[in-house]
Amino acid sequence: MEAWKIISVLALVGILTWGGYILLQQKRSLEEEVSDLRETVDKFEEENDSIRADIEYYEDPENLLKKTREFNYKEPGERLLILVPEESTTTEATSTSQ
Repeated sequence: MEAWKIISVLALVGILTWGGYILLQQKRSLEEEVSDLRETVDKFEEENDSIRADIEYYEDPENLLKKTREFNYKEPGERLLILVPEESTTTEATSTSQ
């Protein structure tokens, strides 16, 4: 009968040890996932800050107008003038030495 008690206690200790090991693995896995999620949150917060700065910049009508003019925007009554540089014509001089 004494052997059964020892075997039972050893089996119980083994099961508890295995369960503790599994819990530690799950804890490590969850800590890594939390770390990855925190990095993602930090990236999104940086992106949000950048977007907020853009919104604040473009809330000023003059800044918005500057940006729209980059896309050849013209206000009603204005004329749009597009200057195209002349093509430079270069002639190569050929020397005929004989």
